[in-house]
Amino acid sequence: MSQTSHPKIVRRVSPEDIATLAHLAGIQVGHEDLSPLAVSLEQHLNATELLLQADLEDVMPSMEARWNV
Repeated sequence: MSQTSHPKIVRRVSPEDIATLAHLAGIQVGHEDLSPLAVSLEQHLNATELLLQADLEDVMPSMEARWNV
């Protein structure tokens, strides 16, 4: 049984990180929104880390069309 090692998220997301990301994305984010967005992004990253830890070795990939284009 092989396990894939994923990097752990060990760094907190700061309001300055959000300001940098916004600048790189070319969007304006109000100063009052930087802290709440930092908290939200950090929560999303932590939830993603939990998903990366799931043991999917015995799960067969599947694809099911749920909509028609």
